[in-house]
Amino acid sequence: MKTNKPSVVIASMSLLLSVACICLLLSGCVADGNGNGNGQPDLVVTTLETTGTPTVNLEGSAVVPIRVVVENQGDAAADIFKVSTAYTGTTGTYGVAFTVSGQSNMWYPYTSDPLAAGDDVTFAGNLTFVSSVHGVTVNITATADSCSGDEFMPDYCRVEESNEDNNESTPISVSLP
Repeated sequence: MKTNKPSVVIASMSLLLSVACICLLLSGCVADGNGNGNGQPDLVVTTLETTGTPTVNLEGSAVVPIRVVVENQGDAAADIFKVSTAYTGTTGTYGVAFTVSGQSNMWYPYTSDPLAAGDDVTFAGNLTFVSSVHGVTVNITATADSCSGDEFMPDYCRVEESNEDNNESTPISVSLP
């Protein structure tokens, strides 16, 4: 009967343990704080609210001041991402410009740095509707890590998350002047 030397047995066990750890990491078995089991970021819109009375600007467009808060409820930092807004009216759902002071893009505000796990970021600005949308009530939503307006993006957009189905806010109803 052949016996293995202790150093061979230890090396074999170390190799098996290493392979098991790699398998766990690749299969997403590392638990995150939300029970999602994969240690990735997870962006959710926790707040979408108006912050003032809707008005009409000099160009005849309805303007609605809003605040959007996005939280990373995952276990890893989220790379830079953008937020889009949309409204649903009587004829369908359409994108609406969300202008935030200090941002170069008048449609989509971006984060300037990665968002750490457990942190949130606030975007405060104005929605500006096309001038033909007046005197109606619309439902507004905000989407974190949006691909709106982008071509050739992966399904997960900029941030691969543990849950890609919870990026859109609950709609709020707003009456436009």
